[in-house]
Amino acid sequence: MAIGAGIFFALSMAQDKRCVDPDGERKSISAETTFFEDVAALERLEDILWPLCEKVAARARASEMAGRTVTLKLKDTRFKTITRRRQLPEPTILASRLFDIARQLLAGDADGKTKFRLIGVGLSDFSAAAGADKGDLLDAQTPKRAAAEAAIAKARGKFGKSAVQTGRALKRERDDD
Repeated sequence: MAIGAGIFFALSMAQDKRCVDPDGERKSISAETTFFEDVAALERLEDILWPLCEKVAARARASEMAGRTVTLKLKDTRFKTITRRRQLPEPTILASRLFDIARQLLAGDADGKTKFRLIGVGLSDFSAAAGADKGDLLDAQTPKRAAAEAAIAKARGKFGKSAVQTGRALKRERDDD
């Protein structure tokens, strides 16, 4: 017991002799935010969730990696962390797909009464982005969304993040004013 406690004490004092490999394999891409004021309303949480999904999708696109597992993280006012995950049938790098899944996961916990102080979204279980979001005969919309999001990413890369914005992002900016 004393050996374990000594190790934890050393780590808590930032004393760690293990090497960090910054070029190691990436396990996940995520984004989260802590609120200045606790939030209970589902619509408000969704408005906050959207830009986090855009950020995760942009990072995935930049890393040329697509993921099959979407993770939603919530922290309530008692600092209890709630984590929900869903596995997708195919890998994605689309903010809209991340948001759709995270929104479904959020609806299960955001009842309008429970207040949250943090929300986050993540993507994991990676593969090459080239094979992502192809759709099939029954899903003709995914390739269209993929083309639209790729065009948005290209415009943002050339002209800045505010060059193209979604209505949901503009709504949040208006609400923040």
